[in-house]
Amino acid sequence: MSVTGLFAPWGLEARDGLQFAVNQINSSGGVDGRKLQLFVADDQSQPAAGIDAFKRLTEQDHVIAIGDVIDSDVGVATARLAEAAQIPYFMSKAGASEILTTSSRYTFRTCLPAAQEISGAYIQYAASKHLTRVGAINADYAWGQAIGSGLQTAAAQYPSVKVKTEVAPVDTTDFTTYLRGLSGSNPQLIMATGHPLGTPAIVVQSQKLGLNVPCDRAGLPVSVDRQGRRGASLWPLHRHQVHARRQPGVPESRPGVPESVPQDHFFDDDALASYAVVNIVAQAIRSVGADPVKIASFHANTFNIPGFAYPRRGRRGASCRRRGWRSTC
Repeated sequence: MSVTGLFAPWGLEARDGLQFAVNQINSSGGVDGRKLQLFVADDQSQPAAGIDAFKRLTEQDHVIAIGDVIDSDVGVATARLAEAAQIPYFMSKAGASEILTTSSRYTFRTCLPAAQEISGAYIQYAASKHLTRVGAINADYAWGQAIGSGLQTAAAQYPSVKVKTEVAPVDTTDFTTYLRGLSGSNPQLIMATGHPLGTPAIVVQSQKLGLNVPCDRAGLPVSVDRQGRRGASLWPLHRHQVHARRQPGVPESRPGVPESVPQDHFFDDDALASYAVVNIVAQAIRSVGADPVKIASFHANTFNIPGFAYPRRGRRGASCRRRGWRSTC
């Protein structure tokens, strides 16, 4: 994962979720009496470094599974390596559509849906609310490009919805030019999902420019999300972050949060997805042993991980409940 680089805030959450699960399993005796060991390789949010990290883990450390990739560019560059090496490989936030193909047998995506699925959901939502003008700012890398392509594909199915997109560098923080490019189409909704790093700035800067319309936000770790909460009203159509859930037998320092989690910390969705990956792999080891090829043969299985099941109340008071964290491979 990205321990350093642009996507480090997501990567650090993923790393902590992996370590939390490893510690929890090992403290309970491990897997069939054997302890799990976590090796961390930093892809630096760069494809070349991701390739080097993958090779180190497989050729030097001889790991039995790898997760949790955040950067879509890294995912695109390394997914085929996993297929060739025949080792289970888990994506967390790497949602570019081309990472997974119909021939993928060792590469899996947890937590985040693919870009085209997310794009389609937004356009469908806009159509259901009779919105006809949608603006989007996408980052110039695999995820943003996939979101842009997905928006256009989805919009073709809903002719009443017109989409205007702007493409910005992945590391930019000033979106004034791109927001002004959108303002000419008078958008009724602004999508920032295609530029995860820029989401807080896009929300704040759009309001400063007088674009007082709903602005969605990508799934952000707490450290990034707080930047956008100051002086801005966010519209979280797509949001999965939850408080840490207490596991059975783990003492609580305050309701809902394990004692091992700092008092000001959330159990982020990236941490939870990574926590699930370790548990999925551990369950597979118990069934088939520590052979990566056999571990990857759980396609037909469903795994339910507590964490995303929490009561939620809609704007009109309608109560709904999300099912337990579920990964169908």
